[in-house]
Order: sequence, then C-alpha cells, then structure tokens
Amino acid sequence: MAVQQWESPSFRQGWMSKKSWREAEPGDVFKFLARSEVANPLVFVDELDKPPMKASGGNSPDDSLLALLEETSNGSFRDEYLGIELDASMFAWVFAGNSLKLPDPLLSRLTVFNIEAPSRDEVRLIGQCCMRQTLKRFKLNEGAFSAELPTETLDMLSVLTPREVRLVTRAGMGHALVAGRKELTPQDIAAARGERVGRPKQAAGFMR
Repeated sequence: MAVQQWESPSFRQGWMSKKSWREAEPGDVFKFLARSEVANPLVFVDELDKPPMKASGGNSPDDSLLALLEETSNGSFRDEYLGIELDASMFAWVFAGNSLKLPDPLLSRLTVFNIEAPSRDEVRLIGQCCMRQTLKRFKLNEGAFSAELPTETLDMLSVLTPREVRLVTRAGMGHALVAGRKELTPQDIAAARGERVGRPKQAAGFMR
C-alpha cells in the first residue's frame, strides 16, 4: 500500500485550485494518484484541527474534504484545474490533531480515537530515539558523539513534549560539541531550553 503524508491546512488548500487562479496547478489528490502505482493509498493528514485558509469566492476547502470522505461522491471527485473527475473511493484516510474543535459535518464522518500523551518513561525512550536519529542525520558516528544519553539527561527530557525533545536534543548537541563534549549532558539541555524560552520574537520582513 502506498502511503502519503500531508500537513493540514496546506493540503486542504491544495485540492481547491482552479485553472483561472494565479499559480494554480492540479490538486494534491490528482498528483498523488498520478505518482502512485496503486488506487487504494493510505493518506495521513496531520494537524486537522488547524483551520484552512478560505478559498476564492468564500468556499471552504473543507467542502472538498467532505466530498472525499463521502461514499456517494468520492468516486467522482472533480479536479477543478484539470476539469476531470477522479476516483478517490479507495483512499484510506488517517487524520491527526490536537483537539476535536472541528466542524460538525467533518467530525461526523470520522471515527475518533483519543491517544494519551506519552508517559515520562515513554518520553525517555523518545529522547533516546531522537538522539540516534540526530546522529544519523548529521552523519556523526559513535566516536564523534555518544548515542547513549545519561540518566540525568533523560530525566530532564522526560518532562517535555516529544516535539520539544527533538528540538532541544539537537540544540543541546550543538552546545556539547562547541564545549568539546562527546555526550549530551543536563547542562546542554538546560542551555538549549533557555534559548527556546528566552528567545525574543523577531518581526517578519518582506522585500519586493
């Protein structure tokens, strides 16, 4: 089975393109079907609870999502850019989000599973996994930096969210390398967390 992951709301905006819009292109559903070798892919859409942008004319991208989830309409889903109908009836959908603040018509088409936040012991395992992934990403071997995290470091990571663990682990490894250490210590985690908490927000700028 082919698997595709999309971020919402960008994905929900991506299937609404019309040929007359500037920089319009075929929708994500067509592009995935065109690349896939199967007609029954598994599609994972993250952050479903984040609202999408309004489409041109005031229509909501969620109107198209409802059509894709409805058995009576997903077999003839229309790509507005190409002007053709696509058979998305075999798609298997998995959505993820941080809350159930969704439109009632959308929520009524979903089977909801509540997943508890990881325990501190589970976050320790996540921290150890993030450390190994970071070393692999930056192509650092065991001789350059230790893949095993000390117990004290894992204890500090265990109170964070999985996303914070990933970010703090990477930043902390930078602190350790600058200091000449080959192991991620509580001192490095504290420095990385201090940067994230104390970093001032920067104003956005634009050029033309």
